[in-house]
Amino acid sequence: ATNLFLAAEVLPGVRPSQQPGVFDTSKEMFGRLRASVGDSGRVYLSPRFLFSPPLTLKQGLLNRMPVVFDYEVLATKRQAAYIEHAANRPPDQAPFSGFLLLGSKARLRLLDLMSTRYYVVPFRSDFETTLERMSRRPAESGISRVKTGPLRIYQRRDYLPRAYFVSQARIVSGPETALAGLDADDFDPRKQVILEVEGKPIPASSEDSQSGGKVWILESRPERVAMTVLATEPGFLVLTDSFYPGWHAYVSGIEQPIYRANYLFRAVAIEPGTSEIVFEYHPDSLRHGVYAASASALLLLGFAWNRRRRWPVSA
Repeated sequence: ATNLFLAAEVLPGVRPSQQPGVFDTSKEMFGRLRASVGDSGRVYLSPRFLFSPPLTLKQGLLNRMPVVFDYEVLATKRQAAYIEHAANRPPDQAPFSGFLLLGSKARLRLLDLMSTRYYVVPFRSDFETTLERMSRRPAESGISRVKTGPLRIYQRRDYLPRAYFVSQARIVSGPETALAGLDADDFDPRKQVILEVEGKPIPASSEDSQSGGKVWILESRPERVAMTVLATEPGFLVLTDSFYPGWHAYVSGIEQPIYRANYLFRAVAIEPGTSEIVFEYHPDSLRHGVYAASASALLLLGFAWNRRRRWPVSA
């Protein structure tokens, strides 16, 4: 365990231009870290490693580890609001600015909804102290420690997978109501999903069900996610990737509306039986750009043809 974290000593002013080769150990480090945490669930990599090569901000993403809010400079307002709510940010703490520290008041339930299974934190940091205290009562907290050393790794038992099935839906009128609903005592995320329908028709959901459904992710790429769902009743497939314009969902080859789920994520309606679901990213800006380019090319061809008719090339 100690060898794994030798490179995690704090160094001031970490910049590749000032210290060439400072990140040379990152691949080996993240290979060992990935072996420790496995492949299922996302990882919270504490921003307190800001000056700790090779764990500086963005290294999780660059090393293809499924991390949550690893310096998301292009985060949407919804993502920022969700992360601040999950962190339970006190008034005296700086707002989300691409990253945010978790403290003793963090709402782990909202991090469960982000499929956060592992927490990688520095030893004796504020959040590590909280996690360590919770790990002493794992039956109650659902937290256990899986790695010791300068870097501590904790595992959350009750996290939700990246894609899962629920049979019940709660319809809300706006984002504030949706975000508040995630904290409600009677909201069970394993059976229910909070939807903002925005005028889209929605099928009726079951009032009393066991959420009978299984999901398998078959393909995962930046612009395409494919999965199979086996459902014993009508319900919703929830994907804990951010809702964003330009994504399209196809259920057994037929395009279906994507609902904004649990304030930040995506959901599609599912019928009983086996369904093949594909999410693909086709932004409208790309389609409009293709149309504009095609129209420009036609205009240029028309201009050239008309000019050739008026001024034929002499022999």
